[in-house]
Amino acid sequence: MLVINLGYMVRGMDFAVASGQLAAEAAIEALDKGDTSKASLATYKTKLENSFVFRDLKQFARFPHFLESTPRIFHGYPEMVRNIMESMFVVDGEPVKPLMKKVMPEIKAIGYGKIFKDARGGMRAL
Repeated sequence: MLVINLGYMVRGMDFAVASGQLAAEAAIEALDKGDTSKASLATYKTKLENSFVFRDLKQFARFPHFLESTPRIFHGYPEMVRNIMESMFVVDGEPVKPLMKKVMPEIKAIGYGKIFKDARGGMRAL
């Protein structure tokens, strides 16, 4: 349950390490007090809730749904960026076109409205 897909990377290993460290801290504190009861070990939950782990999971909780409901994130935008980069950096013996003439056809192919909608949805998910 300590995993989140951010689209460009899947986070979880760092959450697992931090969670383990916090569990160890809670256990050491409980052992030092000589009290390993459920109530004493509950400090782990508090530590976890106050850590970056829960803050990040809470902040990005809606982002996986955004990714799943926005297919252009995986099939559309990557191709658009690839085509733009190719038009900018491939030397083909033709005169160089102005940057806007390279970029705008790719943007128009997806559509301004769809790009705006996806950007707004992504921002809301964050």
